[in-house]
Amino acid sequence: MHPHTSYLICGTPRSGSFLLCEALKNTGLAGMPEEYFWRGDE
Repeated sequence: MHPHTSYLICGTPRSGSFLLCEALKNTGLAGMPEEYFWRGDE
């Protein structure tokens, strides 16, 4: 059984976190990073 590796990306609005998540997603190696705690009114 392979160990699971987890990571958390923290960012502030307009910091490039969306771009980082998209880049990680496009590698195909980092799972599906998303902005789970994003508030739509910001």
